[in-house]
Amino acid sequence: MSDLLCEITAGECAVLLEQAANLVLDLKGKVYRAEGPGPIGGVGEQVRHVAEFFAAFLAGIDRGEVDYDARARDPRIEADPTFAGERLAEIGSRLSETVWNDKTLRVRMDDGSTCFTTSSVARELRILASHTVHHFAIIRMLLDGNENRLPAGFGVAPATQRYRAGLADCGD
Repeated sequence: MSDLLCEITAGECAVLLEQAANLVLDLKGKVYRAEGPGPIGGVGEQVRHVAEFFAAFLAGIDRGEVDYDARARDPRIEADPTFAGERLAEIGSRLSETVWNDKTLRVRMDDGSTCFTTSSVARELRILASHTVHHFAIIRMLLDGNENRLPAGFGVAPATQRYRAGLADCGD
């Protein structure tokens, strides 16, 4: 069952990255590179962050050790929407084409320590999907009022979309 969960979740992640790739390829460079308010960062920074979390995951699964702290932080992804869109599409393709097998992973992320925790491929894919939606919600807020048409549900968790659809069905 875990291998199937990996396949399904990797497919969901690939769809999310395809949405982002299409969005950034449609954005004007000035909007893509604009700084966000305070420490939030702009659209380009959010996209880079998401892309590099997936890249770190993919780089580490074969050796069984994922180090999210060792991300490249490639400034081209932040600055060039065409490059970013191509990178997102490349990562999405790899997610779609991989034959997934769930296994135990050692994972380190964002705590500044040298400690690794135990996780699994399935769990990390679920976390990446949730993490991506969270950053898409930030992108949605950053682009609000910029005449950009966002895909329906962009930045909204699937559970929230189902909940809202249920409310609509009830007439609330």
